[in-house]
Formats: sequence, C-alpha cells, structure tokens
Amino acid sequence: MRWHTGRRGRRLAVWHTDGGRLAPALLAGLVLLLGWAAVGSLSSIAHADSATPALTILYPVPANGTSTGPVGANVTISGTGLAQGDKYILGFATKDTGCAAGFTPIDASGLSPDASGALSDTFSWPQAAGSPGTSYLVCLQDATHTDVPGVASGQVYLVAGASAPAIRVQHPPSTTTPTPGQPSLPALNNSTYYPGSQIRIIGTYFVPGGQQLGVYLNPASGGVPKTRPDLVTGLQQVGGSLTPDNSGSFTADVSLPDPSQAGPGTAPGSYELCVVSGDGDNSNPPSLEACKKITIQAAPTPTPAATGTVPPTATPGGSGVGGGGGSNPDLGWAIGLGGLSVVLFFAGVILLASAAAMPQPERFQ
Repeated sequence: MRWHTGRRGRRLAVWHTDGGRLAPALLAGLVLLLGWAAVGSLSSIAHADSATPALTILYPVPANGTSTGPVGANVTISGTGLAQGDKYILGFATKDTGCAAGFTPIDASGLSPDASGALSDTFSWPQAAGSPGTSYLVCLQDATHTDVPGVASGQVYLVAGASAPAIRVQHPPSTTTPTPGQPSLPALNNSTYYPGSQIRIIGTYFVPGGQQLGVYLNPASGGVPKTRPDLVTGLQQVGGSLTPDNSGSFTADVSLPDPSQAGPGTAPGSYELCVVSGDGDNSNPPSLEACKKITIQAAPTPTPAATGTVPPTATPGGSGVGGGGGSNPDLGWAIGLGGLSVVLFFAGVILLASAAAMPQPERFQ
C-alpha cells in the first residue's frame, strides 16, 4: 500500500498490484491448493486399491486348503479386490509352475468385477487339466492391464479322476413271486419305468470314498439343475449304497413316488434323474452332478387271467349237471340198458340153479 497526494491536497491510500511481488504469492497459493487436491486424490485412489486381490475356491468345499474333484466337476470361485471396469481371463496352472509362468486360459470371454471389485463364477473343470493326482491353481489374468500381475487362488484343486461323473440306470431283478391268476405288467426298457417302481443306479467317476450322494427327480423341461433349489423331488434309497467306493463307483436302488400320491414324479412324462453331491447353495450348483433322462409310463389296468371250465359230473337217474334239473338222453339210455343187463344176468343164474335142483327121471334099461 502506498500513499498518494490527490487533488486539493488530500492524501489517498491506494493498493498497487506489483507484479514483481504479488504474482509469486498467488502462484505459491495456487500450488498449495493443487497439492492439497492431489493429496486428496491420491488418498482416494489408495483407499480404492487398498484391498489386496484375492481368489477363493468355494466348491468343491476345500479341506486344509485343497479342493478335490474329478474332471467335469462344477467348480465355483469368488474374487475380491479386483479393478472395477477391467476384464479378467479365467485360467489354470499347476501348483508347481504358478499362474505367472504357467497360465492356461479356460474361458477367453472374460469376467467383469462389480462396483465393489468382486466377481463369482462356476465352470466345469477342464479335461486339459485332468491329470489325476495333480494339484492345480485357478488363475485370473487382467486382460485390460496386462502389466498387472495375475491373481492365483488361495487353494489348490486336486484332480481325483480323469473322467466326469456319470450314471446309468436299469431295472433291478424282481424279488416278488407272481400271484396265481394275476398277470404281470409288461416289461419295459431300461429308460422307462412305472410309477412306484424301483430303479437301479450305477455310478462311476465320482470322488473315491467321498460324501454320500443324493438322488433327485426333475421335470425334463427344466434341464440339468443349475442351483441347489432347482432339485425338485428327492428319491428314497431302498438298497445298495450312495457312497462311492475307493474307485469312485457305487450301486444303489431307489424308489419312484407311489402312484397313489399326487405330486412330482407320479404323472407320466419325461424326467431328469440326477445324482448330486451335498454341497452347492441358492446361487450355485452342487459340485458333483450326473443326470440321466428317463420316462415314467402309466401302468396298464390289470386284466384278470382266464380260468378253465370244470366238466359236468354225471348223476344216476338222468339228473342234470350241478343240480340244475337238466337231463342227458344218451346217459339215461346207457344207465337203463346197464340195469336191465344186471337183472337179466341174475334171472338167468336163478333159473339155472332151479333147473339143477329138480329130480332127474330114471333111464330105462
């Protein structure tokens, strides 16, 4: 501020903008404000990226860091701390090699995290990673920023079998003895069954010595169940075992719903018979799942068997059959002639005996 003498001798105080002194001050203030803004932005970025990317195998449920299943199992993963807006490629690598050096893609279409940086996915374990006894990592590779390191699962997937779980069905041998006079139902092929009948299930390539499995009947229109609630009608086990042996195989008999009970599985039509593991949830399918399409056919109405006719019994005196009062002329004549023959026979015997008893006349010499 400087003092100036104005008109009429008055002294006025006037502010001057001295470019040599005020400009550096303004510049310093602007730099300070920009610095504060930058610090705030960096703080926000650091907060957004503060979560460390992580990848978890949910199903099959890991035990001691190891998830076990065969090729073709439904594997469900969950990722967190990922970059929003980036595309991630799903893949695998052997545990010994690691995702950085041994990444092999499974699905090249890419997965996108949500606004919180999370994603989930279920995929079928590939045949390309099907060496039994080998432990694999699940990997996510950032396809948007390829210089960013990939993310490896915190658990490993141990391959228990080189083939996907499978089942086949057939009619079990009958253990009932047919009732005389009652016809048996017509035989059906191994893909068709009557309501209330039994089905023998033979399973292969499940987890050896694994958990007990369940059997469900679903309408074929729904296809293979995609979540746990999609499983409709549980079937009762009546024989065998639903726990796989050391080779991953099992044989079990189950019973279809009784036809007298209304409900799913009693109406004729096409169905999916599925054998599943006990995991999965409202959003994800069981890890082990094998289905077979069958047909339920209405049982025909039994027709009484034909019975033989008992021949009529002849009665003396020309009476009818069964007390009905009817007569048989030929039978009456036969009986009459037989009786007459007997009478004549006895009459002849009597006459001969009388003749023999009469005195004989003396013969003249």
